[in-house]
Order: sequence, then structure tokens, then C-alpha cells
Amino acid sequence: MKKRWQVLILIGLVCLSTGWSSASYAQTENVLRGMLARVPNTSAIREELLSYLDLDALITARTGAAHPRSIAEWDALDQTSEAAGLYNAVRLGIGAGMPEVIQTFRMYNEMRTATGIDLFTIDRMMTGNKPPSTLNILEGSFVPKSISTAFAQREYKQTTEGDYTVLCPPGGCDSGLKLNLKKRDVANPFGGKLGRSEPLAVSAQAVLNSPDYAILDSALKVQDKLNDSLAANKDYLSITNAADGIGTVLQAYYIPAPLVSAFDLYLPVSLTAQQQEELRDAFTKSLKPIPQYSLALFAHVARSTDQAVIVALTFDSEEDAKTAAEELPKRLDVYQSVRAQRPFIELITERGGKIESTDVVSDAETGKFVVVMTISAPWETNEKVEDRYVASGILFRLFFSSLAARDTAWLITQVPE
Repeated sequence: MKKRWQVLILIGLVCLSTGWSSASYAQTENVLRGMLARVPNTSAIREELLSYLDLDALITARTGAAHPRSIAEWDALDQTSEAAGLYNAVRLGIGAGMPEVIQTFRMYNEMRTATGIDLFTIDRMMTGNKPPSTLNILEGSFVPKSISTAFAQREYKQTTEGDYTVLCPPGGCDSGLKLNLKKRDVANPFGGKLGRSEPLAVSAQAVLNSPDYAILDSALKVQDKLNDSLAANKDYLSITNAADGIGTVLQAYYIPAPLVSAFDLYLPVSLTAQQQEELRDAFTKSLKPIPQYSLALFAHVARSTDQAVIVALTFDSEEDAKTAAEELPKRLDVYQSVRAQRPFIELITERGGKIESTDVVSDAETGKFVVVMTISAPWETNEKVEDRYVASGILFRLFFSSLAARDTAWLITQVPE
């Protein structure tokens, strides 16, 4: 359990508009569902946090922000311009995705030399599974030959599997977990920070990576087998469909219920029995239990005129979903943030957010019922505040920071006597 929360904290630490126009961005397919189709539907994956970033959509959502599609386009941009400043504000608002890639922004030339990947050609990222066997997936426009050439400089060997070029280090495909701090290369997001030589698989549309070749191989095997992927898992599919019904998902965390729903997760070991009892009383006063759900989702969503954070929970029965839908906003309304020592609803309000609705969505495709609480907020202003542009997604940042800090006790189900 401790390692799981270390992943949350790492992502939270790494990731630190005046208007969206439906004419400026139109997404005709559920690209998030497409990303899930690349992820194996295994118990190991389903037991861990799954992080998603649609960087392309996040940039497009910020009116006036530059949207460079290559290093050449970025280098040609006036770095003192408003467009460049707003692009940087979007980058500062990133709260999900693959931290190792996000960290390389200021080393984009070095990253291209090390990996053959132009950072600005990456559109989406997804990261999951338990460390150190993390699975990383990048989508965008890649040049497999350039990537193969870059890794050949480190004596990687290549084979072909379907549409993918598989690149394995000289020590073999199964040597990716070995550390060699003398060979650290922070410009290489595929294990370079730890001196690892990790295997990866590349195509023109995607890069798959894991230090654990068994995990990489399992991802390769589902690329043309939809039924073996998370896109065919009823919990992930139903909650994704529900989110897509609200708007375009920009960033998200899929959260297995055991990571947030158990009351004991939130009890510091330093608390005495009396203090624990006081905490139980304070939290359960005038509140009812929420039935056990299977999966939770925090998502940053772009809508036609504003943005929203949605909190979604999956249930097997409509009755349980309705009970949760009635209780969830009450929980959030009275919850006292342990991290901020303030009512959580105040933290939402000062970021321009408000609880707009809590609905039960019946997913015809899976038979599941999804509770969707929508917390709306205006887009961040493009006017400078204290001589800098406001980072995108400040409301979503509140939620993922709370997740990293284990400040989400409003999601517990049963409170033990």
C-alpha cells in the first residue's frame, strides 16, 4: 500500500483562458477509450492507480496558447509572447501523465538525442501498474526509425512484432529492472533517471514502455485484441463513457476503490483510540454510509463554455448508485481537509468551482450504474496575475493534490464501529 501512495505523491509533486470555443476544438471520438484499448485488463493493472493526460486537448482548450507540433516550431516561437506564456501556463497545469516525460520539457533537445522522440509530437500519455513494473503508453506522431537509431547507439537490439518495433537493451529484454547509477541519463524518460536500460516498443502512433518486459509484452499482445484490454472491462468502460458524456477528458485518474474507500487508510498511526473515536464521530455526524463501489474517477473535463472536475463511482445496482448520489455531495460539503485544515468546499469555491449536479448514469453497454458528480468552474483568465499567467486546471489540481496527500476521506464507504 505504501508504494501505491508513493506513486501518487510523485505525480503530485512533479505536476505542480478566457473561454473554450466549440469551433476551436472538436473531438469526434473517445480517445480516452482508445487509450484504454492499449492497456491489458489484468488484476495487477486494476489494483493500481491509472493516470491519463490528453496534452493535445489541454493545450487546445487554452485560448491563445501556442500549440507547437515540433521542436522547430517551439524554437521559432517568440518566447516572450503571450502565446508562449500561455503554453507554459498549460504545462504548469499538468497534473497527470508520465512524470518522467513531463520532467524533460526543458531538456527537449537532449531527449530527442537520447530517444529519437520529439517531445512536441506527444499527444497523450497513460501510466499505470505497480512500481517498479510501471507501464507507460505514449500516443502521438513518431518516427520509429529515428527512435531505433537513437537506441542503437546504446547497442539496443530490435525485432518486429506486428506494427511495432521492439527495442531491447544489450543485456536482454528482461534486464530493464537492473540499476546502474553510473549510466544515469535524465534526458531519457525510459529509466534513464535510475540508470536503467528499459525495453520499449514503438510504432508511428504509439510508444509502449515498461522496465518489466513481461508487462511490456502483455501490452503488446492486446494492441489488436480489444476484448483483452481495459476498454472491455465493464467498470473502466462505463466510467469512461459517463465522463465522455460530460465533455472532453483532459486529465484523469482511475482509482481502484480499495485505495480510497477504506476508513483505516485515513487513520494516522499516532492517533490514540480516543482520538480515532472522535474522528469517527466528527466524520459520520448526520451522514449515511455510501455503498461499496468498484472504481472511482477524478477527471478534468472541457465543456462547450467552461471546464469541470467530475468525480465518478461505479456500481452494479441502481439502488446503490442512487444512495451514493444523494450522499456524495453532502460528504463533500461538510468534509474538513486534513491537509489544508479548512472545509474542502471552501477550497473548491475559492477556485471558482461549485457543485453543479450529481447524477446516476445507466450505461447500456455494460449494465453498470455510474454516479457522476460535476463540479463546474470557469476557464482561467488569460490576464496576468502578479506578472504571470495562471496555470490551467487549478480546480483539478486541488483534487489530484488531495489524492496524493491522502486527503480524500469523503470517499470512504463504511465506518467501523
